[in-house]
Amino acid sequence: MHEDWVELLMLDLKIQTSPEFLSKAAEWHCPTGITQHTMKMLNEEFNTYRGLFPLKVFIGGPPVSGKTHFATKLA
Repeated sequence: MHEDWVELLMLDLKIQTSPEFLSKAAEWHCPTGITQHTMKMLNEEFNTYRGLFPLKVFIGGPPVSGKTHFATKLA
């Protein structure tokens, strides 16, 4: 994103790997980095663990503002 306000949303974190991940018992999902395949797997795991399933969207606005048009496009 090339917006001025985006910089306000950035963090510069310094973190350390937890001992659990340093042990050889830990199994890495993406030892070579995140690919399209592993991103799909991580997304499914994240959603399943947190109980996140179908997205519900509310589209509101005044009359003749295009609610039906955009709802049709989203569907």
